[in-house]
Amino acid sequence: MAVFDTNIIIDYLNGHAPARTEFDAVRRPVVSIITWMEVLVGVPADARVEVEEFLADRCDIAPIDEEVARHAVIFRTDRRLKLLDAIVLATAFSRNQVLVTRDSGFKADDPLVRIPYRI
Repeated sequence: MAVFDTNIIIDYLNGHAPARTEFDAVRRPVVSIITWMEVLVGVPADARVEVEEFLADRCDIAPIDEEVARHAVIFRTDRRLKLLDAIVLATAFSRNQVLVTRDSGFKADDPLVRIPYRI
């Protein structure tokens, strides 16, 4: 299992083969509600319903609960991550999963993160 960051989902929706390989290799991908929001904000209005249905059908949408919030505070403070990145990382951490991202704000050698490709 893995939690997928916004950039991987966007790459998937844009047909980027490495993103599709990553996403399709996981039986039930997880996305934070933060990722869900970021993806939908960037989608044209006429495609929003289709993308929202795709996310609902293919992914588990993880809410921000108190555990995620507490870990996000720690990651934001200790790792100096942007708050939204800290929340997404905390979502993966709280589920004992890896965060799949290509965000350069994360370190490639971080055991909580997997960066499968760069663009």
